[in-house]
Amino acid sequence: MANWLFDDDLTLEGKIAWATLLLLVFLVPLTFSIPPSSGVAFTADIFDTPKVWVLRVGVMILFAAWGSDVALNGTRIHYKKIVLILLGLLSIVFIASTITSIEPMLSFLGKYRRYDGLWSFLLFVILMWVTWQYATEDHRIKQIMQVFSVSSVLVAGYGLLQALGLEPFSWGEMLFEANRSFSTYGNPNLLAGFLAFGIFINLGLAISENEQIPKVYYWVATLLNVMVSITAFSRSVWVASVVGLALFVLLTWRMRPPLQRIDYLFASSTFLGAAIFIIRSLGSTSKVMNFASRVTSIFDFGAGSAVTRFQIWEAALEAIRQRPLLGWGPDTFRMVFRLFQPVGYNQAAGYRSVADNAHNYLLQVAAGIGILGVVLLYGVQLSIIVLSMRSLWMRPQLDESETSKKGKQRAIERYDAEIGTHLRWIGVLAAAVTYIVHLFFGISVPGVTFLLWIAFGILMVPVSEKRDIAPLARTNAYAVCAVLIVLALGASTFASMQLWGDHYFTRAMYASRSGDIDDSLSSITTSMRLAPRNDQYAIRNVEFIMDAASQGLLPVTDAICATETLIQSFPNEYDVHLMVLWAYRSLGQVDDAIAQRARSQAVISIEKFPQGLALRYAYAELLIDDGQIDEAIEQLEFCVDADPRFNDAKDLLEKLQSVGS
Repeated sequence: MANWLFDDDLTLEGKIAWATLLLLVFLVPLTFSIPPSSGVAFTADIFDTPKVWVLRVGVMILFAAWGSDVALNGTRIHYKKIVLILLGLLSIVFIASTITSIEPMLSFLGKYRRYDGLWSFLLFVILMWVTWQYATEDHRIKQIMQVFSVSSVLVAGYGLLQALGLEPFSWGEMLFEANRSFSTYGNPNLLAGFLAFGIFINLGLAISENEQIPKVYYWVATLLNVMVSITAFSRSVWVASVVGLALFVLLTWRMRPPLQRIDYLFASSTFLGAAIFIIRSLGSTSKVMNFASRVTSIFDFGAGSAVTRFQIWEAALEAIRQRPLLGWGPDTFRMVFRLFQPVGYNQAAGYRSVADNAHNYLLQVAAGIGILGVVLLYGVQLSIIVLSMRSLWMRPQLDESETSKKGKQRAIERYDAEIGTHLRWIGVLAAAVTYIVHLFFGISVPGVTFLLWIAFGILMVPVSEKRDIAPLARTNAYAVCAVLIVLALGASTFASMQLWGDHYFTRAMYASRSGDIDDSLSSITTSMRLAPRNDQYAIRNVEFIMDAASQGLLPVTDAICATETLIQSFPNEYDVHLMVLWAYRSLGQVDDAIAQRARSQAVISIEKFPQGLALRYAYAELLIDDGQIDEAIEQLEFCVDADPRFNDAKDLLEKLQSVGS
């Protein structure tokens, strides 16, 4: 195992870095908080928060190990001018996350359950850079791909169990159709992004492998990932896979690999297996779970999710128009969408719906870090793709200068090895391109996107320039190591605080459902102390304090103070405005001054979020309390006109109209 894992020329620090990189590739896709049969899960966010914790801690260990390796032992740095574009991108993201962001701490951490902020950008660049420095040999690249292959089989295997109705865990009520695969990602669309890598990395390994047993395994892994990409019923990966497959076939054809009979057999089996699952889906009456309906819906731009998708893009474009240069801050789209929500969105999606993502990564990034950030980000991606295409288009040449029999044999072996190396690179490139295309219609989360940046690091290896770096003087090297270790420990501690904050949040929610007010208050207080800038924790904190105050367990002044602190801390969060109106109305029923404050706050909130129907409904209730029935009817009519399915507003409106008549 040690011989397979580590080269003899790797130092101790290098071995730590390399092992950490492989562990990240293996563990991040598999990590999630398993729901217990009874009791409470470890985290409230079962999927993304645990993945991000592993990523944040692991990458800091990786960076500290690499930096210590360079300081103590020196190294050969692999680089290219593209590094300057990366540094420019990080600079723009930093400015957009601090100076220009409407919520700087959110832009650093990323939105809860999404985490696509400055911290993630830093992790991605570190991953790309360190992969670039260590994956310099073909067998190391193959190691990364092999470790990922095992992880992909486990993830896709779990997705297949879900598709066959053999789900081993009890998830309660899910937002997705029964038997639709979501695996360890909790969302079919996020799983689809992972499968973009699963399909093509396994395919690259299968085509390049000469040994029969591993070749069979890689083909089975490819088949499994392809089938689950169907049972996830995510159209974005289907479209993207067509692009990726075309690129893979083109570059593979260019290599002229000596394909074996087993390759043709399994390629046919993969298409057959996909066809079986497609045909199986055609009997479904669900438009989502029927492959034919799902495909044809791609071209139906006037119905279904296409309507809401265009409206979300409309809001994104307006946000970009308002702040074109540096945007509103990374991962602030949930806030920004409410500010620019189109008039027809409530009718199309329902008043409860909110877009926390643009469902188009280009627009998502442009709204967050501006057009300049988009140019730099896609400049990096396009540069890597172009450089890789140029490198992979050059087919290795057989050395015909050898005249002896042994010499010719060695030349053939070297040639075959180079072809195999190119085929694996082609698999990595096809996976990266497929994922990038998928993101034009999908959602980026660190638990998948980190694979893209590792792929970038691999693809930069054959086009790199090199420079030797001497080790530092021993005293200076130890000082650098100490700084890196402290930095890694500090960042890991902070990341762990966010994880434990979510743990106490889920404990608070469970205690509240059980009627244990003391435990819910204690747990939510701990949660907020660990992660004070999470608006969801702060909202629940007010709810629990209001609960306790209504039962005389806390003074009303505590509830007033918590409510005021909430709106001051998160002035741009729509859900916060809803909670504040609810709290003020409850408190205002016994205090006229608070009632007046509630009505004033409602006006401010509606001016900020004019399409917020739940806010207008809450304002109507406040107006009714104050006896302003005509004004309340106006608000309710607005709600019903905007969303005829808003039954609470419709019922209250009919009640007021019947009383008036």
